[in-house]
Amino acid sequence: MPEADRSLADITSYLEMVRLKTAALLRAACRVGAVLSEAGELQADALGQSGEALGIAFQIRDDLLPYGPQPTRQDKPADSDLRNERPALPLLLAARASGPGVWDRLVGDGRPDADGLRTLLGATGALEEARCMLDGYVRRAHTALEKIPASGHRQTLARVADFVQVSPAWLPARRTAPAAAR
Repeated sequence: MPEADRSLADITSYLEMVRLKTAALLRAACRVGAVLSEAGELQADALGQSGEALGIAFQIRDDLLPYGPQPTRQDKPADSDLRNERPALPLLLAARASGPGVWDRLVGDGRPDADGLRTLLGATGALEEARCMLDGYVRRAHTALEKIPASGHRQTLARVADFVQVSPAWLPARRTAPAAAR
């Protein structure tokens, strides 16, 4: 498989993994409230859709936290995902944009260069693209919430989505979301 196709497959696989993990949990949690309150199938579906989008956004945000100049997760070094071979969206996006030569030099002997990684993530636009994807999933969560009647509960869920969207100050400015997040 060509490198570009493999990178796209990796990003697609990542999003599916997140959908089946974090997003499934939030989808179920949001949906069960509607089911227990006998709100109806349309509202349960809307809440489930919102929860799924929120779960994906939450995971992307979590993936972004260690990659700034002043990481907000002191317990997770910037190179942790790479060293542990965990798929994290910014790494997958940077790998797709940088090509195998640059990526191989950065990883080298299995001990990634954390400063080089931060530079690569910024230079390839991976942080900005991940943030745009996060914003797109937050918009999806809000759109799904618009399908249910206005209430204090709906406002609370919207505020939760807004909380996930508030990105650390070091992330690049927002731009139009990539097609994958629309």
